[in-house]
Amino acid sequence: MRLAVMSDVHGNSEALSSVLRDIEGQETDKIICTGDLVGYGPYPNEVVDVFIDQNINSTLGNHDVATFDMELLNDLGGIAHESIMVTLDILGKDEKNYLKKLPKSIDCRNFHFAHASPPDNVRGYIT
Repeated sequence: MRLAVMSDVHGNSEALSSVLRDIEGQETDKIICTGDLVGYGPYPNEVVDVFIDQNINSTLGNHDVATFDMELLNDLGGIAHESIMVTLDILGKDEKNYLKKLPKSIDCRNFHFAHASPPDNVRGYIT
């Protein structure tokens, strides 16, 4: 099985389209994203809709969580916080519900995919 792994799309639908076109030519069997579908970029609905329509597996990223977890949103500083506030104004109900249902991790074959480091998988980073 050939896997394609991506992360941190951040509402950039043009970049996502480009990556997906490249993946098409790679004869992959499955795509896994390790989160942050939204935040910063201006097209969160379009990005989430592609994940829904193409049944692309994704974990939660910290920016995704910040759309429904006010504690995490308040932990984000500066531009990250501001971008989620704008994203919340744009994001549709179906897209918000989709983000809420994303898992913190995905196990596929012998791999464990997460946005950050275990055990939280969303907020912790190894430095």
